[in-house]
Amino acid sequence: MKQRIELHDSQIENVIVKSDTIEIIFQTLVVLNVTDEFGFEFDKTTYSPGTLAIKEARYKSLPSKGDIFDGHLLIGEYRYDLIPVDLKVNKPCALFISQESGDHLIFGKEISVTVK
Repeated sequence: MKQRIELHDSQIENVIVKSDTIEIIFQTLVVLNVTDEFGFEFDKTTYSPGTLAIKEARYKSLPSKGDIFDGHLLIGEYRYDLIPVDLKVNKPCALFISQESGDHLIFGKEISVTVK
């Protein structure tokens, strides 16, 4: 089974900026056990704390504490609506997060995901 993160309904606990690195700390990430090749079917949903870290980050606005309405990750020409739980990529990327506070787009040169 492939475990994937769905940003929709995940909850941000804190956003930390350290130099040019942004860490988005999640109180809960929605983690799906995907059972098909395309990500349409899953047999189990769990809720886990975790972190997304983006290095060499550039942004106009940052997400705030609270619920995420929608989100996805762009790496090169690929869009990930379901993000692998063990993702570590050293390539240009863009993270999109939609919340009540607005839409937030963060660009970076490297991204890593940690799920506890």
